[in-house]
Amino acid sequence: VFTAKGWEHAWGESSAAIAVPGWPGGPWAHGPQGFVQVLPSLYGEALREARDFLRPGPESTVLDLCSGAGISVGGWLESGARAIAVELGGESVELLKRNLAERSGWEVFRG
Repeated sequence: VFTAKGWEHAWGESSAAIAVPGWPGGPWAHGPQGFVQVLPSLYGEALREARDFLRPGPESTVLDLCSGAGISVGGWLESGARAIAVELGGESVELLKRNLAERSGWEVFRG
């Protein structure tokens, strides 16, 4: 429900899960205030193209701006790179932390 103070969870699950075809990890939790690409297969293709072009590895640190719920960050970590995530949305930051809780090599900043 949308109120004058923002979204309020009224019923059901407070988050949903999506899978991104061809991208490691998942399913990824996301919530109603977070941004999610509409076409997961196209999103997965774009992420793979970026990974193949950048070729991040153990010597790399990826600065991931507008990180959302951490889907792209998870892939950078999978490639061996460290990741610095920056996200404005509070709900997205919390979901990012939840989605990446079992992984190491990342930091998140809200702002």
